[in-house]
Amino acid sequence: MADKTPIRTVYTDGVATGLAEYQSGETIGLTHGGLGASLSIGSAGQVLKVNSGASALEFGAVEAIVNIDNATDLESATLAAGDKILLSDGGTEGRVLLSQLDTLFSGTSKTLTNKTINASNNTVSNIVNSMLSGSAGITNANLANSAVTVGSTSISLGASATTIAGISNLTAGTINITGNVISSTDSTVVEIGSGDGLSVAGNLTVTGNMTVSGTTTSLSTTNTAVTDNLLELNSGVGSNSDDSGIIIERGSTGNNAIMFWDESEDKFAFGTTTATASSNGNLTVADGDLRVGDISATTYSGAGIKDEDNMASDSATHLATQQSIKKYVDDKVTAEDLDVTSDSGTIDIDLDSETMTIAGGAGIDTSATGTTVTIAGEDATTSNKGIASFASADFDVSSGAVSIKSGGITNTQLANSSITFTDESSTQGSVSLGGNIEFLAGEGIDTAVSGRKITITGEDATTSNKGIASFTAADFSVSSGAVSLVAERIQDIVGAMVGSNTETRITVTYQDGDGTIDFSVDNDLANYDNSTSGFITASSTTTLTNKTYDADATGNSLTNVENANIKAAAAIDATKLADGSISNTEFQYLNNVSSNIQTQIDTKTTPAFAIAQAVALG
Repeated sequence: MADKTPIRTVYTDGVATGLAEYQSGETIGLTHGGLGASLSIGSAGQVLKVNSGASALEFGAVEAIVNIDNATDLESATLAAGDKILLSDGGTEGRVLLSQLDTLFSGTSKTLTNKTINASNNTVSNIVNSMLSGSAGITNANLANSAVTVGSTSISLGASATTIAGISNLTAGTINITGNVISSTDSTVVEIGSGDGLSVAGNLTVTGNMTVSGTTTSLSTTNTAVTDNLLELNSGVGSNSDDSGIIIERGSTGNNAIMFWDESEDKFAFGTTTATASSNGNLTVADGDLRVGDISATTYSGAGIKDEDNMASDSATHLATQQSIKKYVDDKVTAEDLDVTSDSGTIDIDLDSETMTIAGGAGIDTSATGTTVTIAGEDATTSNKGIASFASADFDVSSGAVSIKSGGITNTQLANSSITFTDESSTQGSVSLGGNIEFLAGEGIDTAVSGRKITITGEDATTSNKGIASFTAADFSVSSGAVSLVAERIQDIVGAMVGSNTETRITVTYQDGDGTIDFSVDNDLANYDNSTSGFITASSTTTLTNKTYDADATGNSLTNVENANIKAAAAIDATKLADGSISNTEFQYLNNVSSNIQTQIDTKTTPAFAIAQAVALG
C-alpha cells in the first residue's frame, strides 16, 4: 500500500477555507500534538525518542532492548485502561498506562488521511461547512430529511415550488392569513395592491363597511342589485345648491335621461340633459314625458290643468279641475239618464232622481261602502254555485280551465275508493283502487290480458272438457240460450236406425208423414217355437198375475170355476147370480136360514092363511 499524505486545514485571513495536503518541510508542532520535525526513517534497531534539545522527536538507539517477538503473546487479549506499555519520555524510558495514551490522543487534534469511519459504531460531530472542501457535498439521499414541507406541499432541497398548498394560517409581519380571511394583527388597515390597484377575478364579499375615497366609482356590471332600503346622495353636505339625482346614459340614442331634485325650484323633475355624472351645479334639463300607473298628490297645478266650467277648450292633452268637472256635471246631470244594458234586458236611470241597484244573482254577493260597489263571488258549496279554489296537488288550472291531475286524487278522497263485485252465488268481494283484480278461469274458460284489455274466452267443448260449442241447425234448435233437439232430425235418425233393421216375427215401418214408427208382430203362435218361450196353450197350466180377462169377448169363455177358485175376500155381487133379479139386500135375507126354505114357508103359511081367511070372511 502506498504512503498516505496527511491533510491540513487551509486558513485565509484567520478563517478556515478548506483542506490541503501537507507539503514537504511542513510539520506540526509538539504543542499541537505533532512531532515538531520532518523525519525520515531511522536505521535498524533505532527507536523514536525525544532529541537532546527536548524540542523534537528523532530516531535513535534505545537504552534497553525489549524482545517483542519473544514476549508473551497477548495479541488476543482485551486491553484495558489499566494495562501498561513501555515509553521513552525525553530519553527516559518507563512504563505508562493505556489510559494515559487515551488521554493524550483524545486531547490531541489529528488529521486523518484515507480513513473510513463507520458511522453506525461511531459518532461524527461538529462538522461545519468549512470542513467540506471543494465540491464535496452531502447528497439529499444521504440526509435524514431531504425535503422541506410547507403546509401540505413537500419541496426537495435545492428545488422550488410556485404553488404551496395546505397552509391554513400564515403570518407575515402584522398581516395574518387564516383560511380565506386576511387580517392585521395590530388592527390597522390592510392595504392590498398598493398603488397599482386590486383586481378580483371572482365574487367579492365585504362583511363590514366599505369606504371608497377616490373621485369616481365605476361599475361595469350588467345589473346592479342593492338590498338597501335607502340610497343617500350628496351625503354629509352641510348645505346644497347643486341639483342631485340619477343620470341614465343613452349614448347615440339621444341626450341622457335624468331623474333629479331641482334645487333651484325645490321640486323633483324628469327629463333629458347633456349633463353627465361629473357635472354639478344647476343642470340644464328639458322636461320629459312621464308614464305611470297612478299619481297621488295633495294638489295639482301647472299648464296641463285647466279650470273650465264648460269644458270649452275640449283638450285631449289637459286635465280638468275638480270644481270645473263638478260644475259641468251638475249642469248636465239634470237632463241626463244612465242607460244600462245587461245580459237580459236594458234599463235607464234618471241620474237626478233615481238610484241604480246592483243585485247579486246565484253565487254572487254585492256590497257598497262609501263610493265603492263590490261584486264578489260566494264560496261554492255542494248546494250553492260560487267561486272555488283548487288544491294544486289535485288540479291544474290554466286560463280558467280546470283539469284533474293524473294521480291528483287519492283513493281516500273518493266517496268510493274500491270496486265491489259479486259472483253468481251472491258472494261479494272488493279491491281498492290501484289494487289488483285477478281473473281466474274456471273449467272451459280462458283469460288473457293485453295492455288495458282483458279477454275472457270459452274453450272449445270436447268429450273431456266443458266449453262452448256451435249447434248444427239441422239437428238442434237454439233460442235465448236454450238448446233443443229438432224432432224431425231425431225421427229421421231413429227411423233410419230401426227401419233398416229386421227382427224375428217383427216388422218395423217408419211413417215420415206423422213421425211415427209402426211395429207389426206376427200373431200366429204356430210360427213360434214354444219349447222355451212359455206361451199359454190349451193344455198348459199358467198362473196369470195382474191380467184382465174379458169373458164376454167374442170367442172367450170362462168355465169350470169352482168354489175353491174364489177367494173368501172376493165377494160376488148377488146380481151376478142366476138372472140377477135378486139384490144383495134380498140375498142377505137368507142369512140364518137353517133348513129348507119352502118347507118352512109351507109350515108357517097354513095357520096364517086360515086366520086371514076367517078374518076376511068375517
